[in-house]
Amino acid sequence: MTRHILFLVHGMGRYGVWADGAYKPDQKSWFEECERELRANYARFIQDTVGAGAAFDDLFVVKPIEYDSILDHFRAVWETQSDAWSQLGVGKGFIGGIQKFFAKNSDDAFLWTHLADVALYMAPTVRAHVQAHVATEITKVLAEALAAGRFSQWSVIAHSLGTAVTHDTVAQLARLTKTTWGKALGPIPSPRALVMVANVARLLTDDAATLYADTLAPVGPRHPTYYISCAHVLDPFTRLAPFKPAWTSPRYRALARLDTYYLAPEVIDLLRPGENHNKFGQVAPHGFKHYLRQPEVTATMWPLLLAEDPADYPGVADAVLKAYLDEQKDALKAKLKPRLDDLLAHMPPADPVLEKLLKLLKGLL
Repeated sequence: MTRHILFLVHGMGRYGVWADGAYKPDQKSWFEECERELRANYARFIQDTVGAGAAFDDLFVVKPIEYDSILDHFRAVWETQSDAWSQLGVGKGFIGGIQKFFAKNSDDAFLWTHLADVALYMAPTVRAHVQAHVATEITKVLAEALAAGRFSQWSVIAHSLGTAVTHDTVAQLARLTKTTWGKALGPIPSPRALVMVANVARLLTDDAATLYADTLAPVGPRHPTYYISCAHVLDPFTRLAPFKPAWTSPRYRALARLDTYYLAPEVIDLLRPGENHNKFGQVAPHGFKHYLRQPEVTATMWPLLLAEDPADYPGVADAVLKAYLDEQKDALKAKLKPRLDDLLAHMPPADPVLEKLLKLLKGLL
């Protein structure tokens, strides 16, 4: 059976569980949760519309791309506080800009799980290791499918830091794998779509010319067929450095004004036992599942993956909005309100993102 390969690339943050008073890596659980959300989203809104009744497994196969273990190696070697980040080759100005955004609203756990990953990936040595690893994993799957006559199409659905990793890696896929890709397989097939969920590719590079070069622009043969960039207006990471290429291709879809906000516990970063995330992180709409429930994302991504025009299915976005917007809202008021009160009590100096987020939450609660 030939199926469309969906590579799922994770984002920033340590993926694991707390057990017996210690952290234990568990990247597998993140991939399992996100794949479940992808499957549920497809079954609920796409299967009987764009999918013409075909089940998810008849069309797609999900392949996880994990690089957190690479970062974990470097985390064990280097301290994660800002005075050590400069030793990784990361400019103090870059880290300072991120730290300032979260001033008086951060703690060591948040720096460790999010900002440290950003700093680590900015280090040239770490970046090279991650790119080589990801490129090898992608091409290994493609080579196996091609050799077995099971290849149809491939796409990447990347989240957060994974968008930068994907952007850097796919743009250099042939170079990074020139010693491992079999000549008998021919050129590496171009991806059908790059779906960048919470796109931070611009945040993690100072070279806009290289970032926005036509290498990944959806402009013709040997290029991705589609590039979908997703950014929520309340997501602090996508606001810091918005992804804004000069590409004019209709195959580039910029979903840069996403603004639907959900309170469901599975899509916001609520405090969990054994973890100590920062207060703002508990309500910031940065999570993969929060993005997937944005009507524009579902209504754009699936049709393009299925070689259909999203404009031919105008009812999908409305169906998503109606299904999720008020889901479990009343039951969550009591659970979220104490956290919002705590956030208000520890707010940093006025910031337009925080002000808009808090105003929105006040209205919802």
